Amino acid sequence: MKFTVRLSSYFFTFLLLFNIPAVHPFPFREISVGNPVPNVNLQSFNEHNSITFSRYKGKPFIAVFWGADLTEKLNRSSHVLTGMESMATFLAERDIQVLSVNTQGDNRDIIDEVVRLSQSSYPVYLDQDREAYRLLGIFVMPAILLIDKDGNIVAGMGYSHNIIDQLKGAVEIMLGEKTAEQVQADLQPKMIDKSSREKSGNRHQNLGMVLLEMGMTDRAISEFKKALELNNSLSQPHIELGCLYVEKNQLILAEVELSKGLELAPDSLRGRTCEGILKMESGHLDDAAKDFKSIQEITPSSHEPHYLLGKVYEAQNMLDKAIVEYKQAYVLLNRRRADIDE
Repeated sequence: MKFTVRLSSYFFTFLLLFNIPAVHPFPFREISVGNPVPNVNLQSFNEHNSITFSRYKGKPFIAVFWGADLTEKLNRSSHVLTGMESMATFLAERDIQVLSVNTQGDNRDIIDEVVRLSQSSYPVYLDQDREAYRLLGIFVMPAILLIDKDGNIVAGMGYSHNIIDQLKGAVEIMLGEKTAEQVQADLQPKMIDKSSREKSGNRHQNLGMVLLEMGMTDRAISEFKKALELNNSLSQPHIELGCLYVEKNQLILAEVELSKGLELAPDSLRGRTCEGILKMESGHLDDAAKDFKSIQEITPSSHEPHYLLGKVYEAQNMLDKAIVEYKQAYVLLNRRRADIDE
């Protein structure tokens, strides 16, 4: 009984705030735009020499920080480095250097695999003592840092579906080739007039989200179904239906909807979280644990994946590990609540 109380005390107060989102557009805690970049030391991966950031003063450069200790991060790091390769001519024409920095101590085989998958031609450097990780305060990976010719930080961005487009725009602004407004217009998709059927689908989707916020789940389900009848290519209704079916223990229906939703929106954290819960409820605890660990890496300031991983460990009777995760969830939630109060 005492142990149960001990477990419960770490997460009881944050159950009502379970769905607080976390957004980190600038993925570095210890630096800000306009700051001089710290002069970190990096070791060459294939050569017996080291470099420092100060070596590049006088010319702008880009540092891509990545790690591949999890499959999700390996895939994302490969994706970003592939995107950097697609920018090679653009950057070379502007005399901008690129550093590919492994900052998680991955072994040679893993680094070679990322280079192979991305077909990256940029030299790889190692953050062996995690000096860059510490001095920059990296908390999302992969992450990109853009430095101007004076050694000052121009922009930083964490992984997203359009991270390369964001970087290209930041370079163009830095060099005075485009204004911020022009870059923003480039990044925003052009508005296309939607059919009345599509508009009706969106209205039912939006009404479903409002009803969901109000706790009217059955009516929300009805609206999401109507949205999909009108436009089956909407990812959010599929994902929300899947999450609701998980809550109702209708696991077969949940799997169908989540599969469709994640096929349409593979980066949906909501969908991936509910998929992990589905695996947990279906008894696939090891797979669920992998999912929640991966989500932790993507959203390190969110309490939710720690809480869910704690539930997995508790179900596996790994109580010491469960306590660690519940404690971390409690700490992160309190930090988030303090930020909101401010």
